[in-house]
Amino acid sequence: MKALSQHIAERAREALVKGWKALDLGGQFPAAFDADYYRSQLALIGIVDAEPDLLTFYKQNAEARIVSPNALFDETYYRKCYADVTAAIRAGDILSGFAHFVRHGIKEGRFPNPEFEVEIENNAATAFIASDKAFDEKFYLNEYSIARQFIRHIPILSPLQFFNVYGRRMGHIPRPDHRRLPFSTSAYLAQHPALKKHRAEDLELMAPHFDHNYYQKMYGDELGSMQPFAHYLSLGLHQRKSPNDWFDETFYRTFYPDVEREIAQGKMSSGFEHYLRSGRREGRLPSFDLTGCLDHAFPGVTKPVALTNFLDLERRVTPHPYRVAEGATQTVWFLIPRINPDIFFGGYASVLSLMETFLRTGYTIGLFLYEDRREAFSYYCYRRPRSMLAEQRDNIRVFSAFDRELFVFGRNDIFIAYSAWQALWADAYAQHTRTGSFAFLVQEYEPVFHSHDSVRFLVDMAYKLPHVALFNSAPLQKFFRDQRLGIFEHDPNSDRFLTFEHVLTQVGPPSRRELRARKARKLLIYARPEAHAARNLLEICLIALRKAIAANVFRQRYEFIGIGALSGPQFVDLGMGRALEILPKVDPDAYAKLLQGTDIGLSLMYAPHPSLIPFEMVNAGAVVITNTFSNRDHASLKARSARLVPVDLTIDSIVSGFQRAVRLAEDFDLRTNTAHSVPSAASWADVFDASFIESLLGKLSATTRSTAPRLP
Repeated sequence: MKALSQHIAERAREALVKGWKALDLGGQFPAAFDADYYRSQLALIGIVDAEPDLLTFYKQNAEARIVSPNALFDETYYRKCYADVTAAIRAGDILSGFAHFVRHGIKEGRFPNPEFEVEIENNAATAFIASDKAFDEKFYLNEYSIARQFIRHIPILSPLQFFNVYGRRMGHIPRPDHRRLPFSTSAYLAQHPALKKHRAEDLELMAPHFDHNYYQKMYGDELGSMQPFAHYLSLGLHQRKSPNDWFDETFYRTFYPDVEREIAQGKMSSGFEHYLRSGRREGRLPSFDLTGCLDHAFPGVTKPVALTNFLDLERRVTPHPYRVAEGATQTVWFLIPRINPDIFFGGYASVLSLMETFLRTGYTIGLFLYEDRREAFSYYCYRRPRSMLAEQRDNIRVFSAFDRELFVFGRNDIFIAYSAWQALWADAYAQHTRTGSFAFLVQEYEPVFHSHDSVRFLVDMAYKLPHVALFNSAPLQKFFRDQRLGIFEHDPNSDRFLTFEHVLTQVGPPSRRELRARKARKLLIYARPEAHAARNLLEICLIALRKAIAANVFRQRYEFIGIGALSGPQFVDLGMGRALEILPKVDPDAYAKLLQGTDIGLSLMYAPHPSLIPFEMVNAGAVVITNTFSNRDHASLKARSARLVPVDLTIDSIVSGFQRAVRLAEDFDLRTNTAHSVPSAASWADVFDASFIESLLGKLSATTRSTAPRLP
C-alpha cells in the first residue's frame, strides 16, 4: 500500500518532467526513437491507450520508460549493467537508460544490449582506423550485419565511428585486404619504443576510448611524426591533454584531488585511466557540468524542490471534494493527521480526551484522517483496546483523505482541527455549516516548525481564518495575544478562545530518606533526536552538557539519561569518561518511574509552548533547567516553581544553569516541599467537561465570518 507521500511524489515527478524544457531530448534522440517498435513494447506491459505523439508520451510517463523505444537497445539490461545510470535516473538527472545511451553512452563505448557485450568479450580487438582512406565503408556494412543494424536503428554513428567505438573491439576488419590481426599491445609497443614503460593492460583499457581524429585536431601541431595514440601515451597524458571530446583531463584532476594524489603517488597514469577503472562506476563527472559540479560540492543544492513541493502544497490547500447533506444527523468532526498511537506525543492526549468528552456528553463524533487510511483506526483500537474510542468504534464515523468518494457532512456538523494543515480544510467545510466557523486546537505556534518559505506561509495563513482557538496553556495564549496573532490579529481583546492546561503525569517529590539513599545522582534530558522534534534543541543540550562536564561541574557521581527518542538505546560520548544513554520511548509507568529517580532535569523548548516535561520533572522533585522565551521570562518561570532554573538562550547560560542545578540538587528542603510542585488536574475529565463543551459550542455559534482569506 503506497503512502500518500509516495503518491504526491509520483505526481510531482510527472509534473516536473512535463515542464522540463532542459530534457527536451532534441537533436539525435528523435532519430533513434522508433515509434512503431515502442508502441509494440508498450502493448506488452499493458499500455494500449498511449497518445499518438509517442515521443511526448515517453518523456511524460515514467512507467512507460521501462521499455525501450529501439529494437537494438535493452533498457533493463542497460540499467542493470551501469549502476551510475540507474542512480542518475532515480535522482531525476536523466530520463532513462536510452536517453543516457544516446547522449553519453555511445561516446563512452557502453553496451546497448547483451549481444554487444558477448561479441566484444569473445573477440580480440583490432587496431583503430584514424583515416577514411583506410576504411572501406561499403565492404564493412556488407560484411557485418551488426553494424548495419546498429546504424539503421541508431543513426548516430557513421560506419567508421561504429568501427572504432564497437566494431574493432568485436574483431572486425575495416577493408577486405586488411589482414585479420588483432590489436597487439606488444606489437604496438615494439613500434613505439618510448611507450615500453606502459603496461599492455593500460593500452587495452584506453585504446577503445581514444579518439584519434579529436586528438589530431586539438594537438596536431605538437605531434610531429608521432601517431596520436602514441603521443598521448608518451607525452599527452602527462601534459593533461584530453583523449577525446567527452573527457577533460585537467577538469578531472583538479575537481577530484584524490585522483591527483593517486597520480602523484604513481598509482594512476592519468585521470582518464582512473575514470575508466573506477570513476565511471562511481558516477564521477568526465568533464565540467555546472549542475553535476554543484551537486558534488553541495549535495542536493541544484534539486528544484519548489517544482516538486508545489503539488504537495497544492494538495494541502485543496480540500477533499465534499457534498453537504441536508437534514443529516449532527456529527462533531475531528480533523487529525493520523491515528497511529505509536507516534502519539502530548498533543494527541488532549485531542483524544476532547473526543471522549464529546462521546460522554452524547455527541456523535467523526474522524477525518488527513495522512492515514481509514483502516488505521482498526490498528488504533488494537493498540488501545480499553480506550473509549475502541469501545465505541462502531458508533464513530471514519473518513480518510485517501478515500475516492465525496466527504459528506451536514449543516449542523462541527469541525475541530488538530493543526494548521487540518485548519485549512476545516475552514472550507465549516463555511457550509450553521456556525460558519471551526475550532482550532492551538497547541503550539506552528510556524516555528518551518523556515521562512512557502510552507510557513500556508501555516501562517491558517491562523488568519475565522475560528475559535483552543489554547493549550496560558503562556501560549499570552504569546498569541502579545504578538497579535490568530484571533488577536485584528482584535487584541477578542474572546473567541478557550484555554486549557495539559494534564501532567501524576508523580510526587521524593522523601528525604529516598534522596539520602541514592548512591548516584541522575540527570535526565528530554532528548528527541528526530527531525520533527528540532525545537527541543538536543544538539544544544549536548554541546552545553559536554562543556559543563569538561569544566568539572558534576563533581559527584552522576548518571546521564535521555528520554523521548523513537528508537534506541543510543549512546553519546560526553567526554571525560561520561556518556549519555538515550532511551527509546517508554510506557507511562516506566516514564513515571524515571521521573521519580531524577535529580536534575534538562528540557529546552525553542518555541512559545513551555512544554510539559519540565513541570513533570519538577513535580518529581527534580531541579530542572529550562529556557526562557518571549512569552516566559525568568520571573514567570520561577513563579511556577522554585525548582525551575531558567536559562537564557545561550550555551554559557545553560552551563551556568548546570552549576546552579548541581548546588540546588543538594537542597533537600527545596526538593521535598510539595509547595514547589506545579498544579495539575487529576484527569482529562476535569479539563474537558460538559461546561467546556457548552462554552466551545457557544463561542462557535457566536462567531461571525469576516473577510479573512477563503479557500475554494
